[in-house]
This record gives sequence, structure tokens and C-alpha cells, in this order.
Amino acid sequence: MLYNEPDFVNVKSMLELACASEGVHVLFLLKFHCELNFIEQCWGHTKYACHARRFMDAYHMGLTGRQAAWASKKY
Repeated sequence: MLYNEPDFVNVKSMLELACASEGVHVLFLLKFHCELNFIEQCWGHTKYACHARRFMDAYHMGLTGRQAAWASKKY
């Protein structure tokens, strides 16, 4: 209830004030939103790259596509 009062809504946080004094713009993003958070985008790309590498490794060892998919998911 208190957070919705105009006195509190229009006040900048201590972090924003400290960064503004140094000339840095602060942009707050949603914590775990994969499309807006740069760290989540990097993590998603890394997971995809690791999965693709496991699949290709299994495929190069002589497994068929279906077997490589099973092996990369299982291990």
C-alpha cells in the first residue's frame, strides 16, 4: 500500500542516485526473463551450443541420428 503512494513511486533508489552522480544510466530488467536479460540470453546460447556439441560428437562416433539424439539427451 505504501509503495503505491506518489511520494515513493517518484523517488529514485540509492543505486540510481549513485550511478547518476557518476554519469552512468541504470536499466532495471526482469530477473529471469530470457528475452530481456542479457545473461539469460548468453546462458541459453551456451546450453544450446553444449547440446549441439554432444550430439555431433556422438554422431561422429558412428551413431545414427536417432541414437545420437538419445545419447546426447541421456548423457
